Amino acid sequence: MLLIFGSFWLLFAVATIISEASDCSPGTSLLGVVAGITIVGPFFLGAWAVHRWPRITGSALVAVASLFTWKFGPWGMDDWSTQLLTLTLLALPLFACGIALLREDRSEETG
Repeated sequence: MLLIFGSFWLLFAVATIISEASDCSPGTSLLGVVAGITIVGPFFLGAWAVHRWPRITGSALVAVASLFTWKFGPWGMDDWSTQLLTLTLLALPLFACGIALLREDRSEETG
């Protein structure tokens, strides 16, 4: 799930960087790349770490989802439909994966 949503956001970030690259300076383009990595990073980092440290990864995903909810929440944008779509596609998958990992029963693996 993390890889699917991470790939979606990576495609979106790359398309945004390409479309804005012709309109701005190289420094601004670099800032766009950093912003794209910030959005996409938790998805791919979580997918990599989930097998090694499921509980820690779950806690980190919930924390990042909370940060994204605070950053892109109701006070960030004027249009409520944009807020709802952004939170649904950005924070909700991270929350869902994080909570599922926190609820994982480790005793099934050992028994």
